Amino acid sequence: MARIKIYTILAFLIFEIFTHYFLPLNYNLAVKFIPSFLIVLFYTLEVRKNITLKDKLFIISFAFTIIGEYFFVFRATEIILILNILIYIIEHQLYISTFREEKAVILGIENQNYFKKGLPYILLSFLFFGSILMGNVPDNYFIFVLLYCIQVAILGTLSILRPKQIAGYNMVLAGIFLNVISDALSSIHLFVETFQADYAIIRITFILSKLLLALGLLKSRNINLWDTEYK
Repeated sequence: MARIKIYTILAFLIFEIFTHYFLPLNYNLAVKFIPSFLIVLFYTLEVRKNITLKDKLFIISFAFTIIGEYFFVFRATEIILILNILIYIIEHQLYISTFREEKAVILGIENQNYFKKGLPYILLSFLFFGSILMGNVPDNYFIFVLLYCIQVAILGTLSILRPKQIAGYNMVLAGIFLNVISDALSSIHLFVETFQADYAIIRITFILSKLLLALGLLKSRNINLWDTEYK
């Protein structure tokens, strides 16, 4: 992914955040999808000549990413919020399938390596759910949020279990970490309380997580991240 393309994504992210704070809602809705769309567009252009099932799963996940971005705006009604959570559950499942396709398969539950390597994510997910969200999540959303936390734990575990010799390992790991941070902040915003600059922080961690995942997966295919030109 050529450097100018990464700068373009970041520039549109900054502009989208600006529209949220300083322009009418319609302007923000008109540009909200652009950072995510550019990430998946540039990723697709990079892999189009040799696209794999892993690439297809990752690309499809962005359809749910973009739909979820708009559902998040209109989450005031119960049904929309539930659908929003379900959309991101599907997105996370596609990420999980992406890493499984890469043969980063979760080992049998009896295998201590699974617990040893995945324990940090598992404990953090359930500690967060139990200590912060448990008392604040309405009963109508409880099962969906619990399922979401389980998926985050599995996703984090899979990212840790990826073979470290795969190029881009640290980028993918950082992307998943930022995704978890974004999810946690979004949950606090939705179910606990709003906080200063919450929209900007959530959007930055959200988009950077997608960008790092894309860059990491590209690097795992030995694609030059900075100088690739499309022919």
